[in-house]
Amino acid sequence: MHSWDTSGAALNIRPELTRSSTATHTGTGLLEASGQTDIGLRRETNQDVWCGEQLGRGYSLHAVADGHGDPLMGGIASEIAVQNIRQEMTKAIAEADELTAGEVACALEQAVQQANTRVLGMRTQLNSRMGTTLCAMVTDCKRNAWLANVGDSRIYLKRFGVLRQLTSDHSWVAAMVFDGLLAQEEARQHPLSHLLTRSLGKRPAVDVEVIRIPIHPDDRLLLCSDGLWQMLAEHNILRVLTRYESPQEACEKLIQAANYAGGLDNVTGVVVDVR
Repeated sequence: MHSWDTSGAALNIRPELTRSSTATHTGTGLLEASGQTDIGLRRETNQDVWCGEQLGRGYSLHAVADGHGDPLMGGIASEIAVQNIRQEMTKAIAEADELTAGEVACALEQAVQQANTRVLGMRTQLNSRMGTTLCAMVTDCKRNAWLANVGDSRIYLKRFGVLRQLTSDHSWVAAMVFDGLLAQEEARQHPLSHLLTRSLGKRPAVDVEVIRIPIHPDDRLLLCSDGLWQMLAEHNILRVLTRYESPQEACEKLIQAANYAGGLDNVTGVVVDVR
């Protein structure tokens, strides 16, 4: 386990180099958060990357990326995506006197597009099949949260004892569920659940889902890769998020539960509490 001072970066780089779990804690006056990634029980490498850090001027970033394609290249893709969105959002915030809500959303969408360009460029250069999902959350000191999503990594909100998925899955099975051709529970364990309809690094431009929501005291948010939510039904995710008070313990228990349920993929989660 590694810890960083909350005034510094908390980017977990190249997790595929180790089988061990890694966790860190980030805190601001508004948020308390902890993240963890684990290789799972079936994979030889860990292609998940996450980050949690302050961007300056009261803004924070939390993100999860799940690389895919070549066993080692997927980890590079997810690292590129997370590092790029961190750098681009830090730059946008530093260069503006003050950002409107619309400008934050635009900057976030552009940062994801830039990440897509970077991953695609590396994919072409290395003649690789690399790609990655990405879910990211930017918050400010006025209790606003901007969410961006490409792929099937998810962001959940637990509020008043109810768990709600805030992002949409960009996958073949999600489209089947939307069309009424597949039940939600069937989709979670479907053999084609890994087929994505959107990811970073596939095309020169990507359709990015960006939304803004208000956040309130006692809200708890979870960003996670599919290695977590595919192993755990939502009522079990809610049970863990409700039972364990600290973000670090909740995150650790979610990883443990996903591995206990089979650990078929890399497992990554970031739990963010709003004070």
